[in-house]
Amino acid sequence: GTAPAGSLWRAKRNGSAELAAVHPPDEAGAPEAHRVAVEAALHAGRPVVHSAESRHLLTAVTRAKPATWVAVVEQGAVPPRQQATALEGVSSALRWLVWAIENGLGRERPSAGAELGSEQLLSLLAVALEPQPPTQTALAVTTELASILGAERVSLGRSEGGEVTLRAVSHTANPDPRSALVRSVVTAMQEALDQDAVVNWPAATESGLALGGHRALSGSHGSAVIWTIPLRHGEDLIGALTAEFTTEGNASDSKHAWFRRLTSLLAPALDLRERDGENFWRRCKRLVGEDLPEALGWERVQRRFAFIGIACALVLLGVIPGTHRIAAPAELEGIVQRAIVSPMPAFVAESRRRAGDLVKRGEVLGLLEDAELLLERRKWAAKREQRQKELRAAMASEDRPRVRILRAQIDQADAELELVAEQLRKTRLLAPFDGVVTQGDLSQSLGSPVERGEVLFEVAPLDDYRVVVEVADRDIALVEIGQLGELTLQSLPGEQRGFRVRRITPISSAEEGRNFFRVEATLFEATAELRPGMDGIAKIEVGRRSLFWLMTHSVIEWIQLRWWAWVP
Repeated sequence: GTAPAGSLWRAKRNGSAELAAVHPPDEAGAPEAHRVAVEAALHAGRPVVHSAESRHLLTAVTRAKPATWVAVVEQGAVPPRQQATALEGVSSALRWLVWAIENGLGRERPSAGAELGSEQLLSLLAVALEPQPPTQTALAVTTELASILGAERVSLGRSEGGEVTLRAVSHTANPDPRSALVRSVVTAMQEALDQDAVVNWPAATESGLALGGHRALSGSHGSAVIWTIPLRHGEDLIGALTAEFTTEGNASDSKHAWFRRLTSLLAPALDLRERDGENFWRRCKRLVGEDLPEALGWERVQRRFAFIGIACALVLLGVIPGTHRIAAPAELEGIVQRAIVSPMPAFVAESRRRAGDLVKRGEVLGLLEDAELLLERRKWAAKREQRQKELRAAMASEDRPRVRILRAQIDQADAELELVAEQLRKTRLLAPFDGVVTQGDLSQSLGSPVERGEVLFEVAPLDDYRVVVEVADRDIALVEIGQLGELTLQSLPGEQRGFRVRRITPISSAEEGRNFFRVEATLFEATAELRPGMDGIAKIEVGRRSLFWLMTHSVIEWIQLRWWAWVP
């Protein structure tokens, strides 16, 4: 059919526009309605539909360096629901046309006698710029190109991140990416893109190009001639076109020259259609990764973004405050710990409880040997009985001095018996209250001697605990009574228990190569699963500092100390 009337305009700096081209050619220039539509589009800064009598003027605007271009296309009455699609087609065509003008493409003329010329070229470009989804555009272009070239098959591939994805195969609606044909075509395209060169099969031996993929495609699918040409948009390789012929007669040199000329014009049009079909996230990715660096003129925009991001992060870290917490090993102890000691020199007779056992008040923990005490009690009991008999005889004979002596001896025997009874009672080692045995196991010491005052067991209650935190000497100056903290035990790693510092021991201790101060704290709540002797990590809140200081102060302090030690 007849091509619609249209005009191309170039905007000036003063806001007006000058006519660059008009179709059909007219010495009088473009109609006044076109100029009005151009001014409306420039004022709106976007594509518009301008009504003129019974026609619609589809007006698109594109901004390129160093000028802004406007295209006007006359159409019959366009239904409202189709106007957006029509404007999209005009905008795509205008972007491609501006790119072609600025890059000087299409100026060359076909040689005399060429089999293919501008008519076929324009036909393909019209198909490529048709407003439709990119997949349909790719299929239409490959099918049309196969018909023009007389090829058995034409395939179009898209390159993203160095990997080729097949977009379309002529006369095939949905090519299976798992099929052997598709894999072979993709391999051939990848081969051409990796070498950034036009690859022809069969080729002269002196070409110096790798041809393994094309050789395999020809051998497995019967293609006598294969042409693969990389598609380039600006400096970027965006894909490849592969044409396959079953006979060498259909693949002439003039067709090959036309095919190569076509790709230089077709690549930008296909790239524009591909970009128009991108979803939101792909558009954002391209904006940040490609368009924005190009617009800003940064050669290494990623590095600049990284530098700005790091600088912003450092500023935020220096401004945002955080809680300074000192971490240190900690252990649970009972508030009261009662020691069960040996009351006398003796031997261990029996062990009934050991560390970790729960006990009740008055429960027997262990027994000491009492054989000697029983003999002692029997001896004094016999002496008392003997003195009782002698006392009765002296009273019968009215020997008063003798009576007084015997009564004194009987009182002595009673005292000795009470002493032995008390010692026998102490051979039973009893729990002083309900709690848990925290130390002591006599099961391995049966029959062993113990000294008077030797600690045999330690018992702690289960209802009240203290946290003993071993704060390193470099941090002790920051700890104060009343500060809050949290404790996490190794046996209960998912729970944090609050505490308050109540005592700081002013004397340091050394253990396992480290110096620390003993800091005691009171738990806010004691639960049934807690036991004396449990250990973990405690963190004491000692103030507020910037996040940057919190992350770096330990390293800075270490450097300062080493510097002090190194400087004479």
